[in-house]
Amino acid sequence: MRAELASPTLALRLRGAIERKRDEREARKAYATDLETGLPHQQQFIEHVSQLLALREREPAPMAVLALRIEGYATTEARLGRDAANALRRKVGVRVRAGVRASDVVASLGDEGFAVLLGSILSPDDAGRVASS
Repeated sequence: MRAELASPTLALRLRGAIERKRDEREARKAYATDLETGLPHQQQFIEHVSQLLALREREPAPMAVLALRIEGYATTEARLGRDAANALRRKVGVRVRAGVRASDVVASLGDEGFAVLLGSILSPDDAGRVASS
C-alpha cells in the first residue's frame, strides 16, 4: 500500500485534482463578480435583491436600493483610454464600498453605474443620509 502512495501517478493525479478545484473556484468567482472592480455584477446584485425580498416577506423591515452613476466616465475613457477609465471605476467602487456597512451590497452595473443595497434601515431618511455621504 505504501508503494502506491509514493507512486508518481498518484502525485500527478493529486496535483491535477488540486488545480481543477482552484480553476473551479476562480470560475465561480468570475461568474459572480465584475472582473474590473471585484464587486458583484448586475446579475449577482439582482440575486441579492431577490433573496432579501424573499426574507422581507417573512420578516418585514425597511430596505433601500441606491443607484449611482459616474459623471464624465465616457469623457474620461475617450481622453485617457480604457485603462484609465477602469482605474476610475475601481477607485469609485472602493470608495463606495468603504462608505457602507459590511452587510450592505455594492455592485457594478456596467461601465458607469453602481448600485448599493441597504439591507436594513430604520427609516427612509437613512437611505438619504447614506446617499449624501
